Amino acid sequence: MENTNNDQFIDRATGEIYDKDEYYLRSRKQVEAYLKKLAKVQAINNGRSKNWVACYHEAIKSLASKLTLEEMGAVFLLLPYMNLKRKGELTIRGCRMNVNSMAKAIGKSVPQTKRLLPKLVEAGVLYKEREGKSFVYGVSSEYHTIGGVNDGYFTKLYLRFTTTLKEEYDLTIQLAGLLYALLPYFHYKQFLLCTNPNEDDEKALDPMSESELSELLGMDRSTVYRLMRELSRRGVVAKISSYGVSIYRVNPDLMYRLGNESDLAVAVRVDFQEIMKLYQKEKEMQSYSNMK
Repeated sequence: MENTNNDQFIDRATGEIYDKDEYYLRSRKQVEAYLKKLAKVQAINNGRSKNWVACYHEAIKSLASKLTLEEMGAVFLLLPYMNLKRKGELTIRGCRMNVNSMAKAIGKSVPQTKRLLPKLVEAGVLYKEREGKSFVYGVSSEYHTIGGVNDGYFTKLYLRFTTTLKEEYDLTIQLAGLLYALLPYFHYKQFLLCTNPNEDDEKALDPMSESELSELLGMDRSTVYRLMRELSRRGVVAKISSYGVSIYRVNPDLMYRLGNESDLAVAVRVDFQEIMKLYQKEKEMQSYSNMK
């Protein structure tokens, strides 16, 4: 364990953050109680995948000035295809991904994908290798790893949930790009978007407002508002408004940083799942209306 300050540890094996007051030796009864609680959480999550990709904060921040929202969205949508046993290679059904398979994965045409990929390789987040007559791709370990972690702060991105958002909740490449840009600002314990996401003193947190988000991303506020509203409808983020200021919490089924399950995580997940159910009902009603 590495002591980052008086109140936090980073596990050198996983890179995950632990609060000092939560990291202690437990009795057998405490372990059994924790396992029962964890079983309930897993039931609530309905099969939430443990497979995740590490998303390194400082590296991703450096991409914000290099890539467009669509280009960052392409990276986000490709992360579930990182191969656990093959060091970041992008694969589908055991085969390395080329332009054609990547186009299907990100929901773009082949010509559009051909225009995107050189920018991602130039930025350094993807690498390419020749295989036969075509090029195949992988994700650079400076930005993302799977099955192991590098030094430094990172956010875990759950792969199954990411895929579910694309396949069942209409996650567009623009929405995916916004989520990618927000990864380094996900608070490790409160799940809020903050300028100080590693701060352990809750009174010192600096949650990001819509205007701060727009400034950070170099986008006008109306665009940020529209995209965040769409993410809120899908149960990916939740808007919290007070005294005319709006801040956001991110669904911990998508992103997570702690090495354990907190009580807040359990409660927040339930709230997000209710919103996701409402979105699915809206889709069903819309589909029924269109059939008439």
